[in-house]
Amino acid sequence: MSGCNGERAVQRLFVEKEWIDGDRIRLPNKESHYLSDVLRLGPGGMFQAILDGEAVMEAALEESKGVARILASKKPPEEAGPALTLIQAQLKAPKMAWLVQKATELGVSRLLIATTERTIPRPRGGRDSLERWKVIAREAAEQCGATRLPRLEGPLPLAQALADSERSPVACPASADLRLLLWEGEAPHLKDILKEGQGVHHVALLVGPEGGFSSREVETAQAAGFIPASLGPRVLRAETAAIAALAILRFVSGS
Repeated sequence: MSGCNGERAVQRLFVEKEWIDGDRIRLPNKESHYLSDVLRLGPGGMFQAILDGEAVMEAALEESKGVARILASKKPPEEAGPALTLIQAQLKAPKMAWLVQKATELGVSRLLIATTERTIPRPRGGRDSLERWKVIAREAAEQCGATRLPRLEGPLPLAQALADSERSPVACPASADLRLLLWEGEAPHLKDILKEGQGVHHVALLVGPEGGFSSREVETAQAAGFIPASLGPRVLRAETAAIAALAILRFVSGS
């Protein structure tokens, strides 16, 4: 991969704390294979090792296969803008995978995957599993230069996901939270709601499945403090609506 100016892009890899031994990183076979055989990094090859939310390290592969030396380390920068929690009703496998990838690129702090009345039952495992979504999120975070991984949970019943969203991913007063329900019915436009919600530290965004929420689920969400918000007159696909709203939130917050 090359940057826009023709220089080789920085290769990034999230690492686990238990892999670090002093100034060495002892890579498992999968990660070692990725760096050496997929990215073609030989001894001395440089990459950025990221310890989720704790450190960004410059590292170089050594002669010994699967071992890298830490050359420098620094704390990751503070995240700009509000923390974002996305509560997304589970979608079909390809759409769900795409949404996880794009939501990670847009910097969600948490992604709660919910089951709703109109969620189509899906088999466990394979392309439609939490472990697979976590792999997609990790790869997306490495590609876009993130220094923190989103917390993925689910699939959860909608009521549980709504309750869990009350736990903020950052330390902030509950009164600072803004909870939004994307709704195709009559509701204030998202941009107008955001104008009144400047300075919040944590935004929770609730998006329905392909068939939308039932009226009972909308009432449940509103009872949990979620404010209906519209993206305009067009009826958007669930995955399109989620990403459009996240992009607007990032734009408005300047992050």
